[in-house]
Amino acid sequence: MMQFDLPGGGYQLQLSWWVLLLAILLAALLLRLGFWQLSRAEFKQSLIATAEKSVEAGARPLDSFANDADMVGQTVKISGRFLLDQVILLDNQIWQKRVGYQVVLPLQLAHSSQIQLVNIGFVPASLQRAELPELDLAAVGLHGEQSIQGRIKSLQQQVMVLSQQTIAQHPNWPLRLQTLDIAALQPLFTNPLRSDLLLLDQQLPIGYPREWPVTTVSVEKHQAYAFQWFSMALVFIAIMLSVGVTKTARESHES
Repeated sequence: MMQFDLPGGGYQLQLSWWVLLLAILLAALLLRLGFWQLSRAEFKQSLIATAEKSVEAGARPLDSFANDADMVGQTVKISGRFLLDQVILLDNQIWQKRVGYQVVLPLQLAHSSQIQLVNIGFVPASLQRAELPELDLAAVGLHGEQSIQGRIKSLQQQVMVLSQQTIAQHPNWPLRLQTLDIAALQPLFTNPLRSDLLLLDQQLPIGYPREWPVTTVSVEKHQAYAFQWFSMALVFIAIMLSVGVTKTARESHES
């Protein structure tokens, strides 16, 4: 048991060692969560700043970047031809409160052997799970040679919903997937796939409806979460202290 004399006399704070240790650990956890939210807010702010600078600078060709990592978050311009018979549907997507798919098309780059995956927008799902949407890609301006631009999004290594072997053996187009996994998709293409995704510019009059927010959780929301965690830490500390003081005061009066 630890005892601390409090200013004013007549009161002591009494806490057992295990209660004190528990209080320190829980308070540290709450504070850590608060600082983590602040770090996420700072990271999201940097993403927004990068996107804003990219818009101001204008779209740049792929070969103007030193490496692929420098492209992430930047607006680039490319040209080539969409491979319209190899459609990928990203499942379980929501846009304007509707459930459906994001449509991803491979684009064979004009001056490179590489293929760039391009997210061309959202299509609603059918009421029947087994029914895939009917896509008239020519009607939305995706046939022939294209010169397009959009923001580059990094594709993190995913836990594959379908194994590489399953996809390679059963390449039923359109291919419905939960995530984009370049390693799993590569066997379906003769030419190499780029390791990132281009989000088709919202202003281009081709493709399907789309919106590409830089972040799904705003900087202000992360800051609000941080404030909540810090507040919880302070409230928890105050409760632990008040419980100790109240109990000691009561015992003193009874004696």
